[in-house]
Amino acid sequence: MNPLNESTIEQLDVFLSERVGEHGGMFNVEMVDGFACALAAASETLTEQTFVAEVLGEDFAFASAAEEAAIRPLLLAVRADAQRRVLVDEEDLAENDYPLLALSPDFETIDPQSTEEFAGLAWSMGFHHGLDLQTEVWDRMIDSMDGLEEDIDQIGELLMIGDSPETSPAITLERRMEILALIPGFLSALKQMQMERAA
Repeated sequence: MNPLNESTIEQLDVFLSERVGEHGGMFNVEMVDGFACALAAASETLTEQTFVAEVLGEDFAFASAAEEAAIRPLLLAVRADAQRRVLVDEEDLAENDYPLLALSPDFETIDPQSTEEFAGLAWSMGFHHGLDLQTEVWDRMIDSMDGLEEDIDQIGELLMIGDSPETSPAITLERRMEILALIPGFLSALKQMQMERAA
């Protein structure tokens, strides 16, 4: 049974925010999800211990065995859910097949032209961390798959927060949501191409 639900995702989010960010680890579930999706899409396997260490940061230590017993299964559940989602055919996508995003409570009322809402920023940060861990794997895929580099560049747009007109221009919430809507299909198509090449 998948332990991820609204309550446990919030529990994990609070833990990451309060206990992990200061250790150089991933500060919310959205970032962990992006990281896990990059690993799953590339069919690259890290050991459970390495995956958890990458999420939590090198110098992190659980406060107790009870804390570890509560949190570790949730981290691995995010990873397992990412592995499940990359196998979903684009035509069969359901609501729970999209990235786990940390959207503000008033998200639905925000002007789509706003450049102050950074939806997908943390997801893209996690995704690019996964790319950085597997540069040779992704370089090979980019060389062999038409359009992959452009798709990754679009995900990179989510990192832009408007602090530099040249390197990080502001992008609208509407554009962010366009990119995020493409991610499930991108991951699914990428995984399918890999499976076909390995067959």
